[in-house]
Amino acid sequence: MRVIEDRVRGLADLQAATAEALKERLVANVVGTGATGAAWGIGCAWLYPPDDVLTQVFLIFVLGGITAGAAATRAPYFPVFIAYALPANLPILLRALSEFDRIHFGFPVLLGVFVLAMTAVAQRLSNAVIETIEQQAALTRARHAAEAASRAKSDFVAVVSHELRTPLTAIRGALGLVAEGHMGEVSGKAQRMVAIASRNSDRLQILIDDILDLASLEAGRLEFIIRREKILPIVRQTIDNNATYAAAFGATLSLVLDDVDDATSVDVDERRLGQVLTNLISNAAKFSPRGADVLLRISRRGSSVRIDVEDRGPGVPESFRPHLFQKFAQADLANDRRSGGTGLGLSISKTIVERFGGRIGYETPEAGGSRFYFELPVAS
Repeated sequence: MRVIEDRVRGLADLQAATAEALKERLVANVVGTGATGAAWGIGCAWLYPPDDVLTQVFLIFVLGGITAGAAATRAPYFPVFIAYALPANLPILLRALSEFDRIHFGFPVLLGVFVLAMTAVAQRLSNAVIETIEQQAALTRARHAAEAASRAKSDFVAVVSHELRTPLTAIRGALGLVAEGHMGEVSGKAQRMVAIASRNSDRLQILIDDILDLASLEAGRLEFIIRREKILPIVRQTIDNNATYAAAFGATLSLVLDDVDDATSVDVDERRLGQVLTNLISNAAKFSPRGADVLLRISRRGSSVRIDVEDRGPGVPESFRPHLFQKFAQADLANDRRSGGTGLGLSISKTIVERFGGRIGYETPEAGGSRFYFELPVAS
């Protein structure tokens, strides 16, 4: 809230300074255009005297109309138009009236109608421009307020999540000691309750880590150490790290190489790339039937390298696919919520892959299931 209040005060000061500057510019424009209009009108009236009716018509309607029209279209403020149009046309009108005995009475009438019409048009134009400027200013204020609120929200989430880590670490440590028997023998029923508490504390740890990563990404504070890395060792290491996790769901991980060798390199943050792979592998393992393979395929696609993670699970419903990479998005697959999760993994993965200059997506294999993939530029 302090951040928002500071932003609002700063915006109010900026608006006040902008209004003062606009006022000064308006006064300068009125003076400058008034002098210009006067010079034009005096020049037309005295350098080109109305010797006959045709010249009078030319001076009054053509020159006066063109100059007044030009002023109306280029002056967003009505006082600027008046400052230009009146000095430009008044000398012409006075000179014409000085030759009144040679001018038909209809000329002054037509000139008055013309001036009124031009004034009305200029007023409407000026109002439209000013309204547009005011709408743009309101949109700018709303955007600044939204950005300030978003930053305050991100900071709040990051602080709260960070403060949750310390007690959660203590809880997980205590549960681990109890489960391993270091605090004495635990009965079977108590052991089951400790196991439930331990699993849920692990889920809470994942949730906090994901929220912290998301808040850091939105605030642009997530650290990336991008180096040129060989992609095969990273993929193989990630598979090894997740093999036990996949086995808990009865899934096995297998790797297929297609026109890729040990020299294929990409410019990435190794830890963040492993995070993306781990997220895709864990999702595939959770939704795979027991005894099925989770297939990872690395292939060369022109100047890019593509990594597919494919499973034989139920797939993603057609209606949910547009929301796959949105924050907190989770599909309800036949009411099977064994996956747990936060709904943040794919959103975070998308942001990381795009930070590497790549893209991520989803396909449905012909044999069924799901295929998530991402492509990264190959380092030259």
